[in-house]
Order: sequence, then structure tokens, then C-alpha cells
Amino acid sequence: LNVQEEEEIESHGIKELFKLVFRYKIVLLFGCIGAVGSGSLMPGFSIVFGEILSLISSVTRMRNETTFYALIFVLLGVVYCISCILQNYCFGVISERITKQLRERVFDGYLQQDIAFFDDHNNSVGALCARLSSDASAVQGASGARISIVVQAAATLVAVITISMIYNWKLGLVTLSMLPLQLTAAIAETVIIRESLKSDSKSDVTSTKIAIETLSNIRTVVSLRLEDHFYRKFQESLSKSDKKLQVKCHLRAFVLAFSQCIPSMAYAMTLFYGSRLVVNEGLPYGNVFKVVEGVLYGAMVLGQSLAFTSDFQKGKIAARNIYKFLSRVPKVDIYSGKAMLDFNSRIKFNSIFFSYPSRSDILILNDLNLTINKGETVALVGSSGCGKSTVIQLLQRFYDCDRGDVLIDDINISELNLSWLRSKIGFVQQEPTLFSYSILENIAYGDNTRHIPLDEIVEAAKKANIHSFVESLPLGYQTSVGDKGSQLSGGQKQRIAIARALVRDPSILLLDEATSALDSESEKIVQDALNEAMKGRTCVVIAHRLSTIQNADKIMVLKDGRVIEQGNHQTLLAKKGAYFELLSKQN
Repeated sequence: LNVQEEEEIESHGIKELFKLVFRYKIVLLFGCIGAVGSGSLMPGFSIVFGEILSLISSVTRMRNETTFYALIFVLLGVVYCISCILQNYCFGVISERITKQLRERVFDGYLQQDIAFFDDHNNSVGALCARLSSDASAVQGASGARISIVVQAAATLVAVITISMIYNWKLGLVTLSMLPLQLTAAIAETVIIRESLKSDSKSDVTSTKIAIETLSNIRTVVSLRLEDHFYRKFQESLSKSDKKLQVKCHLRAFVLAFSQCIPSMAYAMTLFYGSRLVVNEGLPYGNVFKVVEGVLYGAMVLGQSLAFTSDFQKGKIAARNIYKFLSRVPKVDIYSGKAMLDFNSRIKFNSIFFSYPSRSDILILNDLNLTINKGETVALVGSSGCGKSTVIQLLQRFYDCDRGDVLIDDINISELNLSWLRSKIGFVQQEPTLFSYSILENIAYGDNTRHIPLDEIVEAAKKANIHSFVESLPLGYQTSVGDKGSQLSGGQKQRIAIARALVRDPSILLLDEATSALDSESEKIVQDALNEAMKGRTCVVIAHRLSTIQNADKIMVLKDGRVIEQGNHQTLLAKKGAYFELLSKQN
């Protein structure tokens, strides 16, 4: 994106953010009332303070009026306290609600994306988690409490100018003369911080990505003795923008120091000119102190506002990142399309050409044609990289093919509702993915369209040859599988994955090297479970061990992204072609 496009996205992000803020109109109104109250009351103290100083010249007034002004101070303090509570509570609620909403929208956005989105190296698990956590939190810097500080500062500034003009307009003009300098310093600091935070934001995402991916694979890292390697990578990611940030920190320090000096200069000028007015024009010195103290309170609040400039800039950049992502339209639409009333699960790949979006220069499928009839078990074999797993991914519509048609019952799958299509497909892969919940929940995840009764889960577990093992556990189906199923063996995980696939009663079953990572004993148990699962279903099987697919109705040999040979086991052996050669190498 060029600079103009980046600025447009940033502007749009802020607009959308403020739309979220204004959804809470009532809460915002009360918050603003509190902020205006606390902002205008601070200079109000200067009026009472000025009156008390005037009492010093008269013992009689001190005796009669001190108690009154003391009570006024107490009253102002109570009102100020109530205003602060209202301000901080209301804007705090808005801030937390917006952060929650943004996290929900971003996470939902992740789940709606096509698989090609996750293939991009910029969208690794670590990077996405970093954005989900840090960007949503950083948005608070441009909303909630930070907005209240701006409203409070504006109210204070108006109150200070009003007090100055009421008690002496000449002093008021002197006070206003310093305002352009204060605004110039604030704008300069904002520009410097914005540029610094852009580099800092990229560095944060990179470093968080490294940390998450290292810790999530800690067993591998420790076993390979890579602790120092990843520590250095983490350190380098933090140091990459260090030099640029140091230069900008020097500039920011100078500008911030200058902006903090301006209120003191304004205070000095007001006090100096006020003393002249007292001597030359008989201005009551109490009025001078009202103006001077008002300027002091105003300077304090403006200083607080400037201190939050970096938070506001972080919030703007975070809002830009979030809405830049939310504006992305997935290439695969998961909502449109139709559901078929009469589903026969006949699969046809018609002249398919395909390359992965992240490797568009490498053709994976090259004019692939294949047909799988209802109830058939078809095995795809071939050397690594020939396109076997890609066939399964296209069938689930993880990607759309570049050319050609993937048909089910002679209907292009791009015309079918994606959720409905995937509900008809069961998928068991080489390394099953289990979630760190109970065995019951992991099996029930197979069908999230309804509440699955326990007896159906048990039935699926029995078909997957895992029920007896589960029953032997102290907590049975409520046993936690651990992080990524770490409390279970490979065979046990695989059988739970098979039960998960069966509980939705799929018409099509996809098996991607489901037994290749198992020992011979586990393989036999899992293979028995798979044989039971495959009965009465259209099955597509990818197998590394050719001995496991010899009973398939049809075996297709793939090479360079196309079918070069097909038939049953006996027919292909008799041909002594590519399949015979693959089998000979294994034997």
C-alpha cells in the first residue's frame, strides 16, 4: 500500500472506532458531563483561592468569611469527586466494551478467512495472536479514558480563558498568546510518536510471533537445544528498529520538554504582567491570582493530555491494523450457495489446474481428471508432492482451483453452501488435532449443528475402537486430553479423531495417511477402526503404506499433478507400471 492508501485506512479506522464509541450515547453523555465538570472545576478552585488571598488584607473579613470559603472548597471538592467518578466509570465501561467487541470481531474475522490467508507468512499463528491481543488493547488509547482526558482538557481550557477574560481581559489575551506555541508542540510530538510507533508496532508483532511459536513448540526447541538460537532471534527482532527509535526519542524528548516549558512560561508572563496591572492600573491582586492559578490548573491538565499522546497514536495505528484486516474479503465465500436435497456423493474432478496462492509459480495439479462413484473407496498414491493431499483440500474447498471444475453430483462445489458441504465430509489426517478439553468434547466437535447425546458419542467411540480405553480411565469421557492431545498416544489420538469424524455420519470420508505415523500394533487397531468407518461411504484414501489400500475399489497413481494409472490392486500389478514400481520399492 502507498502512503495515501495507508492514510485513508487509518482515517477510516478512526471513524469506525468513533462509531463504536457513539453506540453508547447515554453512557458517553454522562461521561462527558463528568469530564466537563472535573475539567471546569479545577480552574474554579483558583477563584476561591483568589478570594481567600484577598481576605488577608482585612482581619474582619478573615474572621467572618474564612469559614464560608472553606465550605466552598469542601463543596467544590465533593462535586469534583463525583464528576471524576462519573467520568472514569463511564469512559472505562465504554473502553472495555469496545476492546471486547473488537477482539470478538477480529477473532470472528480470522475464522471467516480462506485457508490461503493463513498460508501467508505474515499471518502465522504468532503474528495473528499478537494482533488479537495487542491491537485490541492498544485501541483503548484512542477511546474510552483517553477521550475523557481530551474532553476534560477542553473544558479546562475554556474555563481558564473565561476566568481570564472576566477578571481582566488584558491578562486573558496574554494567556491566549501562548496557546499557539502549545498546539505547535503537541502537533510536532504527535507526528514524531506516530512514525516511531509504526516501526515499534511491526517489531512487537515479529517478537510476539517468535515468542508464541517458540513456546508452543517448546519440546522440540529443548530437544534440539535451540534455546539460544530463538533467544537471539527474539533479541534481534526487538533491536531491529532500535537505532531509528533512538533518533526519534531524542526529537521527542526535545519537543516534550519544550511543550512542558510553555505552561511555566505562560505562568511567568501572566504573573509578571499581572503585577504591572496591579501597580499601574490598580487591579486587585486577588484577581491576578485567580487568573494565574487558573493558568496553572490549565497547564496541569494540558500536560496530562500531552502525556497520553503516545497512547492515542498507538490506538490510531491499532485501529488502522484492525480495520485493514476487517476490510479484507475472503476469496472463498462461506455463506452463499445452496444445500442439496438429494445427495449421492459422486465426485468428479474435471481438467483441474491448481497452484497454491503462496507458491503461484509451482503447478501442483496439471489437467487432473478423476471420477469417484457413490460408495466407492478410491486410494490416491504416488511420490511426495504429486498432488494427493491437494485433491483432498480442493474437495473440502479450502481453495478454489485455478481452472477446471470440482463437481459433486454434477454440481460445481463453488455453487454449494460451504458449511453444508463440509458437514457431509469426515476428515482424518496423519497427525490428528485435538483440543485441550475432555474426550467427550473432542468427539462431539464432529457435529456442532446439534447437541449430541452421550449414547451417540459412545457408539462412535465403539466403532473407532476407543470406547474400552476411555472406559478404563478414572474420569471416562470427561478425561482431559491435554495440550494438543499430549496425554494420549498416537493411536489413541487417531481413534478419537475417527470417532469425531463418525459422529457426524458423513457421506464422504477423507483419510490422509491416517496410519502412516503409527507403529504396527497401533496401525492394526486403527486400520480396523477405519475399515468399520468406511462401510457404506464414499471414501478417498491417501496412503504411504500401499499394503493398507490393496482392498480399495480403485487405486489411482498420481504423478506431476495428473492421474497416470488407475485400476484395482490386481489389475495394476498385472500392468507392471507405475503402481507396480511403487510397491516393489516398498517391498
